[in-house]
Amino acid sequence: MKQAIWGTGLFASEFSYSIKRENIDFYIDNNKKMKEQSFLGKRVYTPDEIEDWSDIYIYIPYNFYDEIVRQLRQYGVNDESHFERYYEVNKFNVVEFKKDYEETLRILRKKAEQMKGFCLFWGRSWAFEDKGYREFLQRWKKNTIDLKLGLVSEAVWYYQEETEQKMNMPAIVTPGIFDDNIYLEGGKLEEDEIAFLRKKVYAYQGAECLKAQFPDLTEESALYMIYYMYQYATQVLEILHPKLIILYPLMMVQHRILEEVCRENGVPVISTHQGMLPGTLAFDIGGEVGKSLPAVYYKKFLKLPVGTGDLEQAEKVWDYLYRSKLNRKIQHKNNSIEYIMQKIDKAKPIVFYAGQNDINSNMVPYTEETQKYCSPIFKTSIDAGIYIAELCKKNKWNFVYKPHPMRIKYEEKSQLPNNTIYVENGNINDLVDISNVVVTILSQTNYISLVRHKPVVMLGYSQAKGKGCTYEAFEKDIIENVIRKALKNGFTEEQEKAFLIHIAQVLKYYLYDDLQEREIRFGRKVPCDIEEFYQLEKLLKESGGNP
Repeated sequence: MKQAIWGTGLFASEFSYSIKRENIDFYIDNNKKMKEQSFLGKRVYTPDEIEDWSDIYIYIPYNFYDEIVRQLRQYGVNDESHFERYYEVNKFNVVEFKKDYEETLRILRKKAEQMKGFCLFWGRSWAFEDKGYREFLQRWKKNTIDLKLGLVSEAVWYYQEETEQKMNMPAIVTPGIFDDNIYLEGGKLEEDEIAFLRKKVYAYQGAECLKAQFPDLTEESALYMIYYMYQYATQVLEILHPKLIILYPLMMVQHRILEEVCRENGVPVISTHQGMLPGTLAFDIGGEVGKSLPAVYYKKFLKLPVGTGDLEQAEKVWDYLYRSKLNRKIQHKNNSIEYIMQKIDKAKPIVFYAGQNDINSNMVPYTEETQKYCSPIFKTSIDAGIYIAELCKKNKWNFVYKPHPMRIKYEEKSQLPNNTIYVENGNINDLVDISNVVVTILSQTNYISLVRHKPVVMLGYSQAKGKGCTYEAFEKDIIENVIRKALKNGFTEEQEKAFLIHIAQVLKYYLYDDLQEREIRFGRKVPCDIEEFYQLEKLLKESGGNP
């Protein structure tokens, strides 16, 4: 019987890796644009092209399972022994992992001479066409004649040769445990390996984070994964001696470990992520959100000069983002707005709370560093949601809670008070538009809200810290009054002016154009040398005084 996977996105890619690509005969996708295309080296069929369903075993994505099963029944596939669902989370046993690990080391050694001393881009974002990294890296390589640029790919579903062909640069592929949707079962360390981890700053925090990410993961297997992440990162540095590592994103467990290994070996690290303004990329030597240069040096950043032309461009960009509703992620189309409008008291204001991905936001485990750079008050999104819900109940405000898409199935929404209107999915622009105030700890929903001229109450630190465009409530006992003030005054004229200046500053000094197709171009141009990524820090430090 032939085996097919339904879907050609990220979940299908990761699942293909976990059950081995060679075992799959073809893919199925309703998207007619995929007709007669190939995906991971195999043909893609639309359902209408398949003539005989009786000889196919189909793996169906969990998030569209019911919908696709109904579609299959229309094609006469009624026998449930012919299909099963697959999930975004996949597990490996230790035997499979060891084979994978040894093969990645073999390729690493093979590439040693070719990639030694290179600048390495480390992550999987290059594999997604809508993120802009593929074009950005290739343009950067073209701009800089003497740039030695290589790729450490976490898109583990692509073979190493395919990766090099797609990116036109030397590349290696990490072991599967560097994919943040793969975990191991059956891992157990020897005593000397455990002793190794005891010396590492982040090891046990990382294991705690992995256990929160994968509820079925045991303590032993979590430590096993952490140990081999350290080992692989160490091997890459010892064999390739990289000049620099650029990480996307920095805050996931695997990259926190890599950051520690780089620090031990004196290898500089730059954090990169999609910019706060859609259509841009950020490259920050400090880190993300509260550890970013605009947040740490917020007073100095606020003083960076912008001219009339910069402000006029910022105004055009703001208008474009508002009109186009451009977003960093594809937005859901559903009846969430109708659902909310049926639940609310229309005579009362709507307080909308947007949660973040606690796992990849330095929120788990909650440490002194978390409190200093991320969330000074709350340990999780749900903790903050409960507190805001109680304030809304007390003040008779409507309360809408939207979790981060990657945390939906992990959050205990039953903990939320009964006045909570819980919305799993929906177009974030529309949710913001119906709200009177938006509250978040550090979700980048804050920038979407500001673009849409909505008042924002920040409970934690982001690049907007201290810029005068949001209401800030970094102490618990002032949150209620700050929300009251935001509801009363709205997005003030002073905040609008401050946000316009902030847009001008980040476009001039911080954010890069992601090179994707759009109506207008904005953001810094692709650099001609590595040193450009250090210009902002140099500029901020040279201005003197405290951050």
